[in-house]
Amino acid sequence: MKPLPFFILLTVLSHTGFVGSRITVSLSAIHQQASPFTVGLLMALYAMVPMVLAVQAGRFIDRTGVFRPLAWSSAAVAAGILLPFALPSMEGLYAASVVIGTAFMLQHLALNHVVGWIGDPAERAVNFSWLALGYAISGFIGPLLAGAQWWPRRTRDTRSFIAARTPAAPSDRRR
Repeated sequence: MKPLPFFILLTVLSHTGFVGSRITVSLSAIHQQASPFTVGLLMALYAMVPMVLAVQAGRFIDRTGVFRPLAWSSAAVAAGILLPFALPSMEGLYAASVVIGTAFMLQHLALNHVVGWIGDPAERAVNFSWLALGYAISGFIGPLLAGAQWWPRRTRDTRSFIAARTPAAPSDRRR
């Protein structure tokens, strides 16, 4: 079996968790009455630390190879997803944003490196097309699953919200 399907599956799973966590972290922050600035800061933390560490992460992958950083970052993405459940506070959301964002950046770099390395140079464009398709699939699935996970907890409040804002049906009474 060729290793490409494994790496595409890993991409789909980790990116699903990454984009899904962005939804659940922001909804959890809103649920905890966080200000709009705080929610924006949480979302920015997904990219701030990776932005600062990207070059060093690339050099680290070049020095050590892709498999150790790939294994570490996959475990860190999973741990980051569990952080808000283990630490249900704003601090847990901040930590999850940093851990998930940084680990996913390292995994993204390693996956791009390994997908470019697999196969002949003639197959490289096809391999990256499969990788892009994996990201597209998970970009759809992640928010969908995050919303489905969040919905049952908020259904009663949502129905109350809609009912309070729906005008009463006109009655058939005559005066």
